[in-house]
Amino acid sequence: MNHSYHIVTTIVLVLLAREAAQSQWIKSTAFAGGSVECVAAFRDNQGHTTILAATEYAGLYRSTNDGIDWVAPSASLTSRRVSRLVVNGSSVFAYGADGIFSSSNGGDSWDEVSLGLPYRRGVSSLVVSRGSIFAGTTWGCFRSSDNGISWICDSEWSWDYYTHAIAVIGEFLFKATNRKGVFLSIDNGVSWVATNTGLEPPLLSDSPSLVSKLYVVGQRIVAYDGGTIYSKNPSAELWTKGGLPMITTNSLALGDAMLLVGTEEGIFCSSDKGNNWIPVKGGPQSLITSITGIEGKVFAGTKGGGIFRSTDFGMSWTPTNTGLSVSTVLLLAAGEAGMFAEVGGGRMFRTTDDGKSWGQIRNPVEGKNPCWFVSSLINNGPNLVAATDCGVFSSSDQGASWTSINPTMGDPYVSALATSDSRLFVGIGSGVFCSTNNGMSWTTVFKQIPSPYELRVRSLAVEGANLFVGTGKGIFTYVETSGRWVATNSLNLTNEDVVSLAIHGPYVFAGTIGQKGVLMSTDNGSNWTALSGEVGNWTMVNSLASSDTNIFVASNRGFLLPRQMANEWLLQD
Repeated sequence: MNHSYHIVTTIVLVLLAREAAQSQWIKSTAFAGGSVECVAAFRDNQGHTTILAATEYAGLYRSTNDGIDWVAPSASLTSRRVSRLVVNGSSVFAYGADGIFSSSNGGDSWDEVSLGLPYRRGVSSLVVSRGSIFAGTTWGCFRSSDNGISWICDSEWSWDYYTHAIAVIGEFLFKATNRKGVFLSIDNGVSWVATNTGLEPPLLSDSPSLVSKLYVVGQRIVAYDGGTIYSKNPSAELWTKGGLPMITTNSLALGDAMLLVGTEEGIFCSSDKGNNWIPVKGGPQSLITSITGIEGKVFAGTKGGGIFRSTDFGMSWTPTNTGLSVSTVLLLAAGEAGMFAEVGGGRMFRTTDDGKSWGQIRNPVEGKNPCWFVSSLINNGPNLVAATDCGVFSSSDQGASWTSINPTMGDPYVSALATSDSRLFVGIGSGVFCSTNNGMSWTTVFKQIPSPYELRVRSLAVEGANLFVGTGKGIFTYVETSGRWVATNSLNLTNEDVVSLAIHGPYVFAGTIGQKGVLMSTDNGSNWTALSGEVGNWTMVNSLASSDTNIFVASNRGFLLPRQMANEWLLQD
């Protein structure tokens, strides 16, 4: 059981009882609120006002009535990992770890427009300047003058020019690069000059600065290097320290002098064009990810609190989240020590009463730089085991403390976990490794999946001698006793990203991110059936976990009541 990389995901928690005839879904409301990465308000090509919200790991939500109600994202937006929204006239662009997507009809339909980039999954920033679109990527800054149909690199392709951030203020276009510092262009990206005077260079590096974020606040450009805020007038040479709160958004102008800006501690306002700032009383107090406004209404996206709206120029705020389910449950693990869940922001929780109450526990990657996320959780007897992007960790005290049990395989990213009896299996790259002593020593099960593609292991499940392997191209079965591979893609799963597997009695369940939703096999994986009814519409099944009596499902849709295990499913309000 595992999930894909960590941008805004709505995950819901459901519970399926063991006996099919008596089974029902139970809604868990333990994780109220959620994270909204970005909010954008604009008029579409029909003149209708539309508000889009990029939610963590659930794609986009849309409102056409000033944020009063929200509807789930369009199926044509294949990416659920959207981190930012950029408006260019009546077109809107959504970008994140899966590339750049464009819509010209208010979000009804989307087309990918990043296929001309050398690495479309490496987009870190996007701005519009004088009708052209600029994309910051891992291979430099790229410009498009035809709404993303074609792209031109503004410099040599180089890791040195990895563009962390781009910002535009009037005729001044700025970009922050990986090893060359900050650059300025006054001819819309045709030529660039370095502008690093006043920025402190990092220790043990020949880079002039390590600026990773750029913002526009009033008439000033603001740079953040992870520890210090700098700002300057765009035409000035010298950057100066401080003078601003720890901002997290571009500013929003309200009238001639009033400015609003998002910070790590809520919303601040300025009535003197940004010279002085005070916190807005009564506003959201969590980290602000985005601020946008249209027709006198202001919307703020937050980390953990959803969306807030103000109709009096930011003086008072009310939450507006009807239909916007942004409680983020990324991973589940169920066993004798209880059920564990990882939610947005790296928080982990444990319940011992089937989800009625939860207590927070420590995340295994907490304080372990440069670790970023947990990719899989599983109970291995009395121990809780976590796979992360920097190895495998085990906890014998229900997550209070963690110990590294890494296989020495070179690749630190562990993508999947499974257990059977006293055996612990881990997926690393294209291979699987096994330990019979809770990680003290490891043996190789196999090193590569037989496929014309270079496949990584995405999920694992074990039943007897059969090891089920989920990949980005469907499901494979490895028979340990014979070392033989068995084809299990009877449903044409070659385009399905199988991110989660679970075994429950005679049933094998697979959670996919694609078009198949939840799959089930009753013959040890030889054949798979896509579950029908509403559950068949689930396209983002992020995690599955099985205990002795229940199977738990984390998905991006509503709660379901199964009338029969494999046949008819009903949506439960």
